[in-house]
Amino acid sequence: MRIPERIKKIVTQKKSTAVLVISILLFLSAAASVMFVFRLIGNSRSSVPAVPVQKLVTVHPLILPPGPSLPEGYTTSRESRTKWTDEDADAWFSTPGRNTVDSLGKSNDALISDILGAAP
Repeated sequence: MRIPERIKKIVTQKKSTAVLVISILLFLSAAASVMFVFRLIGNSRSSVPAVPVQKLVTVHPLILPPGPSLPEGYTTSRESRTKWTDEDADAWFSTPGRNTVDSLGKSNDALISDILGAAP
């Protein structure tokens, strides 16, 4: 049996059930409409009173706290170069030792093992 035929059968044979279902659907749609209208009306009015803006009036001048100090020789910005000079490479680049490379390899292998898990 198709759905329209089932609905027709329920309406003709069980009239009280059909009336009950239709009245419940009408009640729910009316309640939803009323709630929607009240929701729209409620949003147009502000439920929180507006706080008046007050101007700050000070008797004494404001004293700023001391900021973080920068160590001597610290540079906050520098020019970016496309290529390192030999002096920069000697000052900033350190060649990793064999133990460091091995421990990095082991930690990478452990991460890969955790990610792959029991994958085939």
